[in-house]
Amino acid sequence: MNAAEQYLHDRGLKRETWQSYGVEIYETEIAAPFWERLKPGKGKFSLINNHAAESLWIPCHGPNGADELLWQVRIFSTLPELNRFHIPQGQRSPVWISPQADAAAKDVLKPIYITEGLIKGMALAQAGVCAIGISGVWDVAEPNGEKKKDLRTVDERDAERLNPKPKPKPKPYHIRKEFAEFRWLSRKVYLCFDADQASNPNVRQAVIRSFFLFSIQGAKVYQVEWPIGEGKGIDDWLRARGQDEAGNTN
Repeated sequence: MNAAEQYLHDRGLKRETWQSYGVEIYETEIAAPFWERLKPGKGKFSLINNHAAESLWIPCHGPNGADELLWQVRIFSTLPELNRFHIPQGQRSPVWISPQADAAAKDVLKPIYITEGLIKGMALAQAGVCAIGISGVWDVAEPNGEKKKDLRTVDERDAERLNPKPKPKPKPYHIRKEFAEFRWLSRKVYLCFDADQASNPNVRQAVIRSFFLFSIQGAKVYQVEWPIGEGKGIDDWLRARGQDEAGNTN
């Protein structure tokens, strides 16, 4: 079992599960898919090409709900400064929507379970629920309006750093377009974020924002909790308790 397969095994995923979801593993020839799918800068590409031992590729819905695939790659390397996760340059973090959740997009009687981490989403789907995995706790939302390109010169940016102007008020956020095809009115939504949220204010704030965003859509939002001693993530908890526990939200 190579490092990528061990990584998936340790998170409770069966081989037939991750293969059915289109996950790919490369032990060699990492450069070809990395260049084609992520289109990185030359510096990053050289670093990956020289130091990555294996790569694990997860196909997701495209940016803003587009039909084309968007890949997230998990790199296995002994180089500490090499980031583990990578996405196409200039794109937002991807959303993994399970086939079960995709099929139930219009069926509000089917609850949706949302967790942080694409692999954790797969673990939930393997347990038999309609699951969605987001890359990070804040990735339920996206800002209103398009991000404007910074057209200032280097000198202008340096001058503003020395004499900073008051920051504008943050833009309001709305739910991501990847969820636009879902009907949320009266649907139950379960937030399955990590169990350390009680001691991690960043996670706790993200849970609160996610709660409001789905509530605005008319969903009935619940928070799934478990003792941190039974695992930090929902994948840890499922592995500890058995895969049939995910749908038991009582």
